[in-house]
Amino acid sequence: MAFQILIVEDSPTQALKLELLLNENRYITHVAKNGKQGINVALEKSPDLIISDVTMPIMDGFEMCRYIKDDSSLKQIPVLLLTDLNDPEDIINGLNAKADAYVTKPYKESFLLSKVAFLLSNQHLTTSDSEPDSEHPLTIKFFGKEQTITAGRSQVLNLLMSTYENSLLQNKELKEKQMTLNLLNEELKKNNSALAASEDRFRSLILTIPDIVYRIDANGYFTFINNAIRRLGYEKEELIGKHFSEIIFPEDVDAVSREKVLSKIPKNVKRPPPKLFDERRSGSRITTGLEVRLRSKFGDSVTRGEIESLSEEFIFVEVNSAGVTGINTRSEEKEHVGTVGVIRDISERKKAEEALERERIFLQTVVDSVPLPVFFKTIHDEYQLTNTAFCDFFVKKSTEIIGYGLFDFLPAQVAEAFHFQEQLFLSSDDIRQRYEMEVSLPNQAERNVICHTAKFLSNDQSIQGLIGVIVDVTSQKKLSLNFTNRVLPQNNWPGGLMKPIV
Repeated sequence: MAFQILIVEDSPTQALKLELLLNENRYITHVAKNGKQGINVALEKSPDLIISDVTMPIMDGFEMCRYIKDDSSLKQIPVLLLTDLNDPEDIINGLNAKADAYVTKPYKESFLLSKVAFLLSNQHLTTSDSEPDSEHPLTIKFFGKEQTITAGRSQVLNLLMSTYENSLLQNKELKEKQMTLNLLNEELKKNNSALAASEDRFRSLILTIPDIVYRIDANGYFTFINNAIRRLGYEKEELIGKHFSEIIFPEDVDAVSREKVLSKIPKNVKRPPPKLFDERRSGSRITTGLEVRLRSKFGDSVTRGEIESLSEEFIFVEVNSAGVTGINTRSEEKEHVGTVGVIRDISERKKAEEALERERIFLQTVVDSVPLPVFFKTIHDEYQLTNTAFCDFFVKKSTEIIGYGLFDFLPAQVAEAFHFQEQLFLSSDDIRQRYEMEVSLPNQAERNVICHTAKFLSNDQSIQGLIGVIVDVTSQKKLSLNFTNRVLPQNNWPGGLMKPIV
């Protein structure tokens, strides 16, 4: 027959955990939420063992245990108390409550089950020689205080043995934890050494790379900057503790400073996230590709080991920055502690872009001077270059054509005619194409055009787009038709003579 065990525990989680453990080992369980309820369940169910927590509302475990041991119908039930044993007086309280055994929290399940099995198989120890000795109580001095013990000898022995057993178990666990801690300490020392070496290598790398690497605190003051700052004529030591705005070109400060930028963004207006020098965001929301001008310190700078004169007041740079968070020791919550960033000199790129822009303007000027409509479009039907004559021919602005396709600005029938010819050409092996067609535009007379197109090839001979010229031959067509009507020979003239022009 299965033993019945009463669990007295005010914590639902702890009660359920203990109940599942006992059920798995084929014990029948009953649960009470406090000592008073535990007594009622014990009177009703007469369990074979009571396992009780000590600290509970209404009636604690000690008081419940005393009641059970003083009740003639319940005193034979062994009581096992679960306690933290933080106070040595708990042992005395347990003795005076006549508890049969102690198990400290947190407990090992195997140890608890062994105590349960022992108490259930040795119930006679809880009844024989367990009557309290009220006539000859034992007075002892414990931790500087006199304590009176009235428990029977059997209960005293059981409880003291249980306490000793708990102490041995805790001592064993403590030694195991100490060994584990020693191993962890050794591992930590190795990891710290490896980390220190890694940090040294990383710092050496940071100090020598050509890009400027910086760190600022939450208020925007430099706490670290590498040797690359010498390209601007500064020594890193003279910038530590200075605000980042001191190296930003004055006209650009308001555009890259978090305080200035965020104050200008209207509330409830969706805009792309701003790019900031003192970024606080992290992850996918960091600042990338922020272009800004940095002030150079007038004098000499060191670039690639050579001293050069700084002739320009500023240099163009690209900044990537991200926020750094730390744990507040008081609130134990994450908080912003600074920003790390990388600054790359893009002055040469800017010069190249300016040169390309000048070439683009020059090319556009040359193309605009051509009286015939000229265009360049990609193989995906996106116009990237047109001239003034092209826009005038189709009566469109350049902004309505550049970046768009045929079907975006032409009537469907006209667009389809051009598209058919272009696709036919792209699928052929020909490099050049010439075709003639009629074009009907809204509010305009029908026009005859000849289109000359050529494939634009890359270095690997793949087709990148089409270059074309449109020739309006409407007037020539009319002249040719008039001429034909007036001078062609007529069959009714003798000898095939030409009909005179009237």
